[in-house]
Amino acid sequence: MTIPAVALVGRVNVGKSTLFNALLGRERAVVDPMPGVTRDALVEFLSIRNLRLTLVDTGGVGEAGSDSLIESVQDRTRHWIRAADLVVLVVDARTGLHPLDAEAARRVRRAGKPFILAINKVDPQGRGKRTAAGDGGPAVASDPAAEFSPLAAEDTLLVSAAHRAGVGALLNAIAARLRRIESPPEPEAKPSPCSTATHVAVVGRPNAGKSTLINSLSGEEKVLTDPRPGTTRDTIHVTLARGERTYELSDSAGIRRRARIEERLEEKSIGYALSALRSADIALLVMDVREPGTAQDARLAHAAVARGIGLALVLTQCDLVSPEVVERSAWALQARLRHLAFCPVLRVSGLTGEGVQRVLPLVDRMVEQLDRQVSPQEATVALRACTDAHPPPVANGRRIRFRAIRQLGCRPQRFLVSVVSAAAVPAPYQGYLMHQLRREFRLQDVPILLHFRPWMKLQRSVSRHPPRQARRRGRPGGRRTAAP
Repeated sequence: MTIPAVALVGRVNVGKSTLFNALLGRERAVVDPMPGVTRDALVEFLSIRNLRLTLVDTGGVGEAGSDSLIESVQDRTRHWIRAADLVVLVVDARTGLHPLDAEAARRVRRAGKPFILAINKVDPQGRGKRTAAGDGGPAVASDPAAEFSPLAAEDTLLVSAAHRAGVGALLNAIAARLRRIESPPEPEAKPSPCSTATHVAVVGRPNAGKSTLINSLSGEEKVLTDPRPGTTRDTIHVTLARGERTYELSDSAGIRRRARIEERLEEKSIGYALSALRSADIALLVMDVREPGTAQDARLAHAAVARGIGLALVLTQCDLVSPEVVERSAWALQARLRHLAFCPVLRVSGLTGEGVQRVLPLVDRMVEQLDRQVSPQEATVALRACTDAHPPPVANGRRIRFRAIRQLGCRPQRFLVSVVSAAAVPAPYQGYLMHQLRREFRLQDVPILLHFRPWMKLQRSVSRHPPRQARRRGRPGGRRTAAP
């Protein structure tokens, strides 16, 4: 059976994202006092007493405007109202009943969807008390449920998402309404390791074409796009299924260098983007073909490779320049990031779809390399071939000698190298070993991490005289018997 969807709907700045995080039990959506923070719909799975559902955080319901981005946000919200099995209409108890609350309720009824009214920002200590304007805030009705009764909701609950008050009752109400709507789906079996999704983080500077690339890969408008930079604020996860393979693409906010971050909201968005990068298997570093390989691109590339994440360099918007300019940009990129020469370079256009069909096959090839197992014998032979071709340098009057190597794990590819000399292996020779071992292990497209540790010879304490054979006493009064 299909998994039911529950959409959080309401006007801007009523606390939908805060309630979304409270229902999930973790910080997932970007929360800020500035209205209109949420643009793209956030979709997450949630389980309530063996009932599995999809929870959706939508953009605020507002008046129609001429701005194309506002219209896109409203279209996405209307889509999720139609697609949801149950709507949680979120209102603000502090500001009271607003005409846009009634408009949101009309949209839900027009779509024929059942809804639960969640009155947010209620004082958890005294729900029936009135906060006077002189206390530093707007007046709150003594009975918020009565004030919002014109919305004619079947179920009305008082919550305080910021204080996690009433969240449990709301979860129970959601589960009860879904069971009334349709029989709950059977709990899904845990996926096997071979069927888990490949996590792909799409990162880059603002306005590099990350969202357009994800839409082109999915074949539909999964995330919002706009020519203005900074459109994406939350990290949006898009799941793609291609045959037996599943990919989870993470579209995140553009990452600028720290000195240029001015707003707290942008700092939060970048924090979520970096978190998505750190948890990825593969990273697609998206760069504008007209300005590739900037200092910020290099920092993002270093952050991925240092963690052993497979990295692909993607030049986008290639339809805006001539093929000669595209090739010159590719050469310039490889020259600026020559230490990342092993990273594949793709030339695509998310708008026209040119070259996009090569992205997922490349991801499959890199994942296969990240999962490759290297036997101890193969690793030892490869290390010996590297040191024979280029002997290690001399440190403190003694030549560095490598005695053993073994694989520590996959995703990332990690190897432990035992060194006889206690001196540190110079960085240039480490780079040489990484390059050669990638070729020997057929890991030409992914980074490997080498951990060096001093090799300690096993010391055996050998006594000069063999120990006297131990004897044990037999029965009391009996003769002694030799120990076996």
